Amino acid sequence: MSDQAFVGDMPAPVFGPARTIVSSIYEIDPTVLEQIAQWLEQRGIRTPISQVVGFQQFVAQTANVETQETTTSGSFVDLTTVGPQLTLGAGQYVFFWGFATTTSLYPQATIKVNNALLPTLRLAAPPDTTTGSAAYVTAMMSQTATLPNPSNTVKMVYRGAAGGSTQYFMNRWLTGLRYANIR
Repeated sequence: MSDQAFVGDMPAPVFGPARTIVSSIYEIDPTVLEQIAQWLEQRGIRTPISQVVGFQQFVAQTANVETQETTTSGSFVDLTTVGPQLTLGAGQYVFFWGFATTTSLYPQATIKVNNALLPTLRLAAPPDTTTGSAAYVTAMMSQTATLPNPSNTVKMVYRGAAGGSTQYFMNRWLTGLRYANIR
């Protein structure tokens, strides 16, 4: 009696060259490594950022004060209700801040980090509002800053460019967005 052969008993066909096991990246030709690097640059790695170990999502922090308050100071001061202010960790941030005002003579606002003005002073100031109208105008500014400490206080402060006249501030807001960690 002859042995019967079944299709399932036959060895699977082998296509292409024999497999090579690479035990070190140094065994790969540099030209091939360059092609892999270019392919990854163009395609990218499609791993959701939430799966990258150690990454903390950058979320904007915001605070606001709605009450209308005034100052007559020509120097930067806190208003009756301090702020708005944020407490933020170390990192590189972009800040946005602003306020609404009525007829005032050049009201201005900036931010302090850990109770110090930033080296490059940026002012949120509306256009000339001395027209006598009761309309509200708004002012907004942005600035980047590096916060060095594990805990930092960022707050808005206010003045009038023409000290001595009453400056009105309302609907004040401050937003901080971390865009990089400090190493």
